[in-house]
Amino acid sequence: MLFNSFEFIYLFLPSAVALHFLAARWSTSLAVAVTILSSLVFYAWWKPPYVILPIISIMANYWLARKILLADVKTARAIMLTGVTANLLVLGYLNISIS
Repeated sequence: MLFNSFEFIYLFLPSAVALHFLAARWSTSLAVAVTILSSLVFYAWWKPPYVILPIISIMANYWLARKILLADVKTARAIMLTGVTANLLVLGYLNISIS
C-alpha cells in the first residue's frame, strides 16, 4: 500500500486516525499503542517479514532514550548521535534493498 493509493487515503488513514482519537479518549498511552500498531499494520501490508525491522528500531530507540536520560551531557550527546546514525543507516539499507 502506497501513501497515494486509494486504499490508503480512503480506508487505512481515516481508520487509523479515528482509532487514534477514540483511544485517546481513554488514555494517552492507549492512543500511542494504537498508533504504533497502525504503523506496524501499514508496514506489514507492504512486506510482512520486514515488520521485525521497525520493531527492533522502536526497541533500540527506546533503550537509547533511557540511556540518554541517565547520562551526563557529553555522553548523552554521543548516545544521541549514535542513535541518529543507526536510524539513518537502517533507512539507507532499506532504500538500497528496495531499489
